[in-house]
Amino acid sequence: MYLGLDTTLPLNVHTVLFPSDFRSHMDKIMRQRIIPEDLSIHITYPTAVDKTMAPKDMSTLRILVPVPNNNSTIDWKKESSAMRQLVLKNY
Repeated sequence: MYLGLDTTLPLNVHTVLFPSDFRSHMDKIMRQRIIPEDLSIHITYPTAVDKTMAPKDMSTLRILVPVPNNNSTIDWKKESSAMRQLVLKNY
């Protein structure tokens, strides 16, 4: 997910948010092939080191969330909106 923000944030270039139970989280992704409720999130904030990535007093974010691969039965056309909301809720 790519975001343009009309503000700046007190973040480093890379921030990783881990779920409370990482082992269970990875089991859901890799074996059960379902979307866990408690996400791991990797945030890239390039504006922290390169102010040319956004206009003055604005910033950009890239949010990467590990999910099951395409061998899962997840219908991403149906689930993408709910997934987007889950990411924003967790962040």
